[in-house]
Amino acid sequence: MSLADWYIDVEIDPQLDAAVFISAPSALSMAVPSFDNAFFSVCRKPECACIKEGRVECWYRHNVPNDIVGGIAFRLKTNAPVYDFSDCFVVIDGDDFWYIYWWDGLALNYLGEWAFETLHNTWRHMRTSWWEQGGTLRVRMEYEAAGVWNLADVDIDTGVNHNSGNAVQAVGLMVNCQNHGATKVWFDDVKIYHQTTSS
Repeated sequence: MSLADWYIDVEIDPQLDAAVFISAPSALSMAVPSFDNAFFSVCRKPECACIKEGRVECWYRHNVPNDIVGGIAFRLKTNAPVYDFSDCFVVIDGDDFWYIYWWDGLALNYLGEWAFETLHNTWRHMRTSWWEQGGTLRVRMEYEAAGVWNLADVDIDTGVNHNSGNAVQAVGLMVNCQNHGATKVWFDDVKIYHQTTSS
């Protein structure tokens, strides 16, 4: 992974961490120094500019327990070199639960949750998939254990299908600081796919 593959808010101190990683030589780390801030990194690769239905697979880690700390975003209505982080779906780590929200630029609008724990300072191999079904967007969370992918919980029907017709539907990673300072997340072996079904 190269920092050049991402447009990253400079406030989150993006680094290629050579001390904490899954695959050598490093993992992408992002840190937030202050409270109540959420920041995004958006994939710059042209083939990731419009992923209407897709999947993000990655190794993920965070350093703060009992907080909403990091996750992924998709259907961002954004394009290089100008990035707009409003109006996108976000799947966020809430420690004992993962949540899906619609971010409208002013507030997070709750759409559902999965009972799925990610312990701090522990790597998790996971993937998030989204696809259209019955006129709405459905989202699935999975985690890998001993080489087998397992459902984190039931698939979520969001009941909405925002940005479905946009020419740009980008994918990103995020870090959030809600209750603690010095929040940090790591991502490694990030894979972004196009797909049109839940399989």
